[in-house]
Amino acid sequence: MIEIQLVRSADAPLRVFLAHSSRWRTLRLEIFFEFDAHGSLDWLRPANGRLVGLETFEVTGSSGSQVDIPDIFSTTPSLRKVFLTNWTFEVYTSVPAIPWAQITRYSGAFDPDSQTEILEAAANLVSCALGFRWDDVDRGIPTVLPRLRRLHLETPEFIHRLNTPLLEELIIHYWGGATEGVEEILPFVQRSSCMLKTLVLRRCNINLDLITVLHGLPSITHLVIENDNLDSTPAHIALFDALANDLCPNLVCLACRVGSKDIDTHQFFAMARSRFQMEPLSARLVQLRLFGGWGSVVEPCPPHIAVEIQKMCDEGFDVSFVDSHEEETLKGKATFP
Repeated sequence: MIEIQLVRSADAPLRVFLAHSSRWRTLRLEIFFEFDAHGSLDWLRPANGRLVGLETFEVTGSSGSQVDIPDIFSTTPSLRKVFLTNWTFEVYTSVPAIPWAQITRYSGAFDPDSQTEILEAAANLVSCALGFRWDDVDRGIPTVLPRLRRLHLETPEFIHRLNTPLLEELIIHYWGGATEGVEEILPFVQRSSCMLKTLVLRRCNINLDLITVLHGLPSITHLVIENDNLDSTPAHIALFDALANDLCPNLVCLACRVGSKDIDTHQFFAMARSRFQMEPLSARLVQLRLFGGWGSVVEPCPPHIAVEIQKMCDEGFDVSFVDSHEEETLKGKATFP
């Protein structure tokens, strides 16, 4: 009802809307390319000091320039969630004055030093997603996030700046199929002394370093690999062979990208079948999820893959080629952050 009334009000002043700002629970701003970034959010200033019930602040959309957020969050005792960009990290905002110590969920895209300043003030974070406006990340002194359980990184190099003793879920982008930095995951986990359960590697080529990393992460139960190279390589063969033996002994769910190229289908499904039948029961794979395509491009399941999936389903195994919604969930977008 309120949304209908706002649409009908067209360009009328929002004095009535702002008068009830003490009752807001969520403030969501949709920003688009035609948005006039400088000063366009000044209409929010009368809400300063009144947002006592605000729990979530969110900025979504796409903007070609930085969005300046007014200082209106100084009195927000209920604020816990601050999302300053979407999963593609397309929105860049100014660094708002937020009571970071009380924030539990955060996403934002800033330069590395600004991200570090935010994280140092946000010790109660449980989940965060970090994008970066520049790629130059020095190692620095690691920031300890004692309660963080879910971490989504656009730039893998920033892993050097973090210490996360309770981390359970790690999502990292390796843009354009890059593999540099995958070997740093293991030292990061060892330094943090965390028991990682979910590892999502986006746009990451399969290489031998990845196998070494996975050997050092026996606690992994969910593994998602959005491999960029679908051609069969020695690294693919080595990974399938390792997974058929002792790699990731507690793996429950495996998800990976497949396509129509010459990946060794027979070896892959032989590996999967062996994991479904592994002893003891506690070590058995429960789900195998396959997907294809990039971003909004949804590819159908290749016929030769569909045949193998049907064979395994007929044997009673939980195997499927997922739709775009489940694919997004698997890769960490739908629950961002």
